[in-house]
Amino acid sequence: YKEVAVLLRHHISNYDLMLNSIADTIKIPAYDKLFFGGKTNMLSQPEFHDIEKVKNLMNMIEQEKGIY
Repeated sequence: YKEVAVLLRHHISNYDLMLNSIADTIKIPAYDKLFFGGKTNMLSQPEFHDIEKVKNLMNMIEQEKGIY
């Protein structure tokens, strides 16, 4: 019984840490800008061999809609 309680306590502690991390992430204000690099590296991905997908992505980045 004692071993089971120790294991449960350990797992609950892990879930608690994970939930706290998620909660901290969600608390990021919506008005904070998102900065990202490596946009050129995205073009080497197979899904961006279609020029229309690349255009849509670039338009979204330029207009900043759907990013925040």
